[in-house]
Amino acid sequence: MKFTFGLKNQEYLIKELFENPLPDSIKKVEVPIYFVMGKYDGMTSPELAEEYLKEIESDTTKEFILFEESGHYPHFEEKEKFAEWMKKIFIEKGEINI
Repeated sequence: MKFTFGLKNQEYLIKELFENPLPDSIKKVEVPIYFVMGKYDGMTSPELAEEYLKEIESDTTKEFILFEESGHYPHFEEKEKFAEWMKKIFIEKGEINI
C-alpha cells in the first residue's frame, strides 16, 4: 500500500528535489548518517551519493554502504545481508537501544 502510494506521488517528490536539491538543503547532520545504496541503482547515482556524503558536515558517524548485487532496493534485493548490516550497526555498535 505505502509502496503504491509512493509510486503514485513520485512526480511530486522529484519536482521537490529539482527545486530544492539535497546538497543545497542539508549541509550538516548531528546524528549518525548512513547512505545505503545498491550498486546498480538506476534512480540514484551511488557515486554522487557517496560524494555528497563526504561533503556533509558531521561530528558523528558518516558511512557509505554499497550492496554489490542490488539496485534501488537493497533491503528487498539482498534482505539477509541488509538485516545483518542493520543488526551490526544498531545492536552491536550500539547506535540505538532496542
